[in-house]
Amino acid sequence: MGITAIRSLVVCTAILLLPIVLLCTRLEYFLDVVGGQDSDASSMAGGWIRWYVLGVPSVVVFRVLQRFLACQGVVKPCMYGSAIGGLVVHPLLLMWLVPRLGFDGSAMAIAGTQLVQVVLAIGITVGMERAFVQGTWPRWEWGLMKEVLDQIELWNYVSLSLGGDTFIE
Repeated sequence: MGITAIRSLVVCTAILLLPIVLLCTRLEYFLDVVGGQDSDASSMAGGWIRWYVLGVPSVVVFRVLQRFLACQGVVKPCMYGSAIGGLVVHPLLLMWLVPRLGFDGSAMAIAGTQLVQVVLAIGITVGMERAFVQGTWPRWEWGLMKEVLDQIELWNYVSLSLGGDTFIE
């Protein structure tokens, strides 16, 4: 189960890489030229999204952790991380960042909240006794990464989300 979780992290990262690069580098062009938006609004959106995407890695790790734990009937680490992040950290970050940094401060607050949520969820998982079935998460070593990145197994994993047996050779 742990190898599948790590493999999902690799696949999500690979899939999100191109859209994130496009958002960070070409959003203003797409909004301004292709979408016909006002250039000032396009520029503001482009600046905002550059701060916002800093939170994407945290969201990916959080979602992988959430599914890994939920498969084992464990919800408390992610629940506590989300609750503390959403009810305490996010309002505080908004109150502090938006008056100082304006519009971009809201994106920074979101990215900061997402980081806090995943750090809390991981911390609670590690600190919680019997947070997950011990045999389901492998020890980190280079051999593990070779297994995770095995091309055949990685393609089989991707093909399941693309339609299952249709794409398996």
